[in-house]
Amino acid sequence: MKTIFCTTIMCINATCGINAITINEALAKKLISVKANWKAANEQERETDRYGKNMCVNIKNISKANIDVSIPSGYVFETSVPQHQNMMITENITYTLAPKQEQTKYAYSYCCESTDACPSENESYLPSKKTTTKLTLLAQHINQKKYTGYTVQRSVWAISNNAPVQNIYGTDSVQSNDLLYFVGELNNIPVADLKAMSIKNSLRKNNGDNGSYDFTLPLNFDVAKNASYWIVVHDVNNYNCKVLMQKKKLQKGVFNQTFYLSSIDLGTGNFVVRVYSDSEQTVIEKKFKLRV
Repeated sequence: MKTIFCTTIMCINATCGINAITINEALAKKLISVKANWKAANEQERETDRYGKNMCVNIKNISKANIDVSIPSGYVFETSVPQHQNMMITENITYTLAPKQEQTKYAYSYCCESTDACPSENESYLPSKKTTTKLTLLAQHINQKKYTGYTVQRSVWAISNNAPVQNIYGTDSVQSNDLLYFVGELNNIPVADLKAMSIKNSLRKNNGDNGSYDFTLPLNFDVAKNASYWIVVHDVNNYNCKVLMQKKKLQKGVFNQTFYLSSIDLGTGNFVVRVYSDSEQTVIEKKFKLRV
């Protein structure tokens, strides 16, 4: 669920570049043009569609002067598809541009809506003014500490989606506790309650990258001769949420593989995974539920 935010992001020279102008200021003055796409920087960043170095931003200087343009931590890029997630930048990036020069850089970003679908490769994103003071403070803290990963994603959702703060935990107890207390204080949760959450989280059994809530999905089916197969996760509205396997030809025999799904990639709620084939419409259909 999207929320319209209305807080201005301030760029501090010490972190965003000396005398840098923010991306929104430069756009307002018609000094630059911007193209942003969701595009993983490398194969490792494709491991999750929710967060990573995946916001590819091209800025072109259309003025006649040299300019430095900054994208500050906490800046939100807005999806061009209403059903998809917005992305918040968690690092400070500066572009140094001569007249007519353009640069493309990748930014580390996190999903702002756990219940919205993930973007497709190369999907367009738009510069926006959507953020909150809390999100900006959290992004600056994440950048200062150089945190990355699923625990960070949960901390973002605790602000952007009002997800339970106690969900901020993971295999790195130092990072988890720091983010738990930081977000908890932003949300005015008493320290005693945060301490109780921390103790409870320390007792949870962590299972892979999504804490104790990973979903293991074993798939077995007979493979027909010269047939191609692909595997897709859909939500309750039959919207494509994640492609587990791109369309490809498989050797005749038995397909046997286990997939690992998590709320970090898909959000929360009810889902169905379907195996498709060009020889028959649906080979397998399995329903499952994810929670944070």
